[in-house]
Amino acid sequence: SLYTINSLRYRLYNWAQKIREKGVQIYLDWVPGHMGIYGNAKADECAKYGADWSEKDPKTFLSLSFLFRKLKVKALEEWQDIWCKAKTSDHYKQFKMQPKWKPSQLKLTKQLWSSIIQLKLGHGYFRSYLVRLPAYNSGTCNLCQTNQEQTPYHLLFHCPAYRDIRYRAFSRVDRKDYNLFYVFSKEGQGALVQFLKESKIATRKWHLGAND
Repeated sequence: SLYTINSLRYRLYNWAQKIREKGVQIYLDWVPGHMGIYGNAKADECAKYGADWSEKDPKTFLSLSFLFRKLKVKALEEWQDIWCKAKTSDHYKQFKMQPKWKPSQLKLTKQLWSSIIQLKLGHGYFRSYLVRLPAYNSGTCNLCQTNQEQTPYHLLFHCPAYRDIRYRAFSRVDRKDYNLFYVFSKEGQGALVQFLKESKIATRKWHLGAND
């Protein structure tokens, strides 16, 4: 209903102030019921009259909280529309992301967040991305002999250089869930964070050390 508690509270406060300015003291008493209370019938009549109003001016009763809620919903709808129309890479599409206001509850260091975002975007300190720069002539992983491209997927799930770390971090992850969609989900993010803490992959320091 547009008859919000905030608007009624505001009007009651103003009325009370005007009455007090005339030197009248106001006392509020709680009564268990309203039978036999003077003016009760008149109050019921006024309440019924107000409820039966056929025309109401919305501007009079819109609270700020109501407007903020409506604005938030509208802004999210427009954000989602822009998101759906935007062109994204095949790598990023697999995460099936949707805009939302609620932030992540993970409490991580800036470096860990940076690694997570780089791996998720496919843009970061790994050779599958760096090969587009003049200083790199190959995207092949230089940490193992598998001849595979050094992609986020390879580093997280296949590179032999991180076999032991992978075993510890993903010990409770079903083999069928060895995919990027799962480890970046709410259910798999704990294993991902543990892996990144131990491996330090997708950081500048890690990359420079791996190329020594």
